[in-house]
Amino acid sequence: MQYCLEIENLRFSSIVGILESERTNEQEVCVNAKIFYEYTSAYLDYVSVVSCIQETIRTRAYGLLEDLIEGVCEELHTRFAMITSIDFHIAKPQIFSHCVVGVRAQKHF
Repeated sequence: MQYCLEIENLRFSSIVGILESERTNEQEVCVNAKIFYEYTSAYLDYVSVVSCIQETIRTRAYGLLEDLIEGVCEELHTRFAMITSIDFHIAKPQIFSHCVVGVRAQKHF
């Protein structure tokens, strides 16, 4: 049977972006993800999944959100082989005062 781990409103600060100020100053990011997996006898540890997302984003200091999504999805699948697909959204809530901008992608394995 296929299950879905949902992560909503995961907020933390990181270096993300291509502008000079974004390369030197951390900014808040907000992650929402739906992670689909096959459940057999092993479960998908959501604490480890959240840690993996944060660690990957924080340590790699991505420029483009598209590259960030690709990197996070690949790292998640490498660490958790039971994952079959990921719907991943990342936003930068502090870029504008009147809206939130972000990128969403779906990755199937």
